[in-house]
Amino acid sequence: MQHVYARVAGFKLAVIPRGPFRMRHAPQPTNAIDVEYLSPDGEFFARVIPDGGGYKSKISQQTPSLYEVVDIECGPDIEHWRIETSKFFCDWPLGYAVVSNNFPSDPSPFDFVGRNREMIFIQTPRKMPDVESMCAAHQTVVRIERSSLSDWIELAYEHDAMPWRQRHEVLSFPDQQVAVTMQAPLEFAPSAISAAQEIARSLVLNTLA
Repeated sequence: MQHVYARVAGFKLAVIPRGPFRMRHAPQPTNAIDVEYLSPDGEFFARVIPDGGGYKSKISQQTPSLYEVVDIECGPDIEHWRIETSKFFCDWPLGYAVVSNNFPSDPSPFDFVGRNREMIFIQTPRKMPDVESMCAAHQTVVRIERSSLSDWIELAYEHDAMPWRQRHEVLSFPDQQVAVTMQAPLEFAPSAISAAQEIARSLVLNTLA
């Protein structure tokens, strides 16, 4: 089992998935979440449904028990789900799965993955480069903006013979800078940028770490 660096918290619950995992907002009920765990014995599945401060659950036929997929603890009394890590908390935008990766080899503890190959991830390096330098050799700068809230750069490039966009937004906190990066096919970039902005606006550092 992978070490897990993220949990989902809300509705007085904290859901800690076993890794490698993929978590989605469930279609019904709308406050439920679906969790998939790629175990050595195959894919296990559980649905966690908040219920008056507690929870109900459903599991797939091949899943031995709920606790083969997730652990559940007491969590914050908020009426939405957020993602919590040892470094930061942020909102979980609708339409995006939360997917484990190979952190710390990968730059972020998890990825937000959309239905059309959109990806959003969050980085907290010890030293953050200036946004103007966040352009690879194969990319072209579309726009750079700086404000009191954040600095960001949007980049154009090709991937699989298709136009793509990438956007890095750097937010400054006391003693820490955080980057929210979005990449998506050009057709789906506007909605992916909106999701990345939602994440950036919600992001707070974990002061309990």
